[in-house]
Amino acid sequence: MTSSASSRATHRRFAIRQGDPILDSLGNLGDFLGGISVIATLMYLALQVRQSTETVRANSVQELTENMLRATEALVNPDQAEMFVRGARSYASLTAEEKLRFGMIAGPFLARFDTVLEYRERDMVDDAYVEFQAATIRLLLSNPGVREWVATSAQFPTMPQRSKSWAENEYAS
Repeated sequence: MTSSASSRATHRRFAIRQGDPILDSLGNLGDFLGGISVIATLMYLALQVRQSTETVRANSVQELTENMLRATEALVNPDQAEMFVRGARSYASLTAEEKLRFGMIAGPFLARFDTVLEYRERDMVDDAYVEFQAATIRLLLSNPGVREWVATSAQFPTMPQRSKSWAENEYAS
């Protein structure tokens, strides 16, 4: 037998034809491995989405906390703090200039609560954080001067509707 005849004979011996059990087995193995890789990919993506959601939540709480801290910075000044306490007791007792400053301090607290409520609707903060912020708003609204400011303020009618409704329900009861 010549070398070319020998190689043709060898080649014929290993030819795979359709319906061959080896081909079917390899196809089944490929389908199985493809299914496993799809499942692994989906699990990885689910983990990434979960981690991304947790990051968004943490960033949301951080942003809201920083905003509240900025709103309270004005109260570090003893004169501002004294004016705010007087206004919280009786808004009517403040001068026109003090009423403006009072509104610039009290307004952001109520307005930022609307952001808290919106973030809750989007599941970016949990109920415990909303309740923590609500307790701050309740504390403010427990003061007659703050309620008076809310009732007479030109800022309050333009306030986001969620906070306005929530605040009106809180101090009305």
